Amino acid sequence: MTPDEEHLDYYAVPSLSHSRLKEIRHSPGHFRWKSDHAEQATDAMNLGSLVHAMLLEPHLVERLFVASPKFDRRTKGGREDYIKFLNSHPGQKVVTEAEWEQASLMAESVRQHPHARPMLDNVIAHGSAEKEYYWTDSRGIERKAKVDGLYYGDESAPEFIVDVKTTIDASPQGFRKSISKFCYGTQMAYYCEAAQPIHRRAIIIAVAKTPPFGVGLYRFGEEAIDRAQKVVDHWLDLYLQCSKDNHWPTYWDTKDVDVPDWFLTSNGVDP
Repeated sequence: MTPDEEHLDYYAVPSLSHSRLKEIRHSPGHFRWKSDHAEQATDAMNLGSLVHAMLLEPHLVERLFVASPKFDRRTKGGREDYIKFLNSHPGQKVVTEAEWEQASLMAESVRQHPHARPMLDNVIAHGSAEKEYYWTDSRGIERKAKVDGLYYGDESAPEFIVDVKTTIDASPQGFRKSISKFCYGTQMAYYCEAAQPIHRRAIIIAVAKTPPFGVGLYRFGEEAIDRAQKVVDHWLDLYLQCSKDNHWPTYWDTKDVDVPDWFLTSNGVDP
């Protein structure tokens, strides 16, 4: 698994990432459609990227992002001023001043966490933030991963993956739902595979988007990673078979369904 950040544009490399692969959980047809249609960055994505940069690559924040003043784009002058502003900041992601303040408060909340900050300091100190990996797996599939950070317990080898997530709800009950909804377990397994020979462990630092910007830490042990890896392997096998057959079905199989008892009784009929 070779990291190479100097010569490749990660997003331009067509290798298979977890963010693409996970779409196959819906169906191969969903995966193919997503692969063929570029996704535009949303405000939520830009906010998450800004928080990541503030925490993991603070030296790059001013180069990668810019806060836009308010322009009244209902008027011709406002639209022209906005275009001039964009042209004067080529290559930078534009967020509002309110989003910049929100991201700053979220990042500061993480820094105030007694366990999260030392992890991030460790990542930055070892230069392991935003590591990019490119490899060909045993199936012959070309893959890639961009890992938030690696935590080093000593100077010789990393111990586990560190990942930052922005979320609506960072509480244990709320974030467990996000882990399933957004496939964070399989993402961590994918990252562990990319960063071998790292230990198969990961910690997610989750920070809420609203006050008081609560922070929760969620650990994936080896057993959890191994269970998630089974799902990743299933997805990869399905991807490989569909690629060989050039066949990307959605819901083509006929499924038997039933009329449940509750539907009968709720409509005045005994089951």
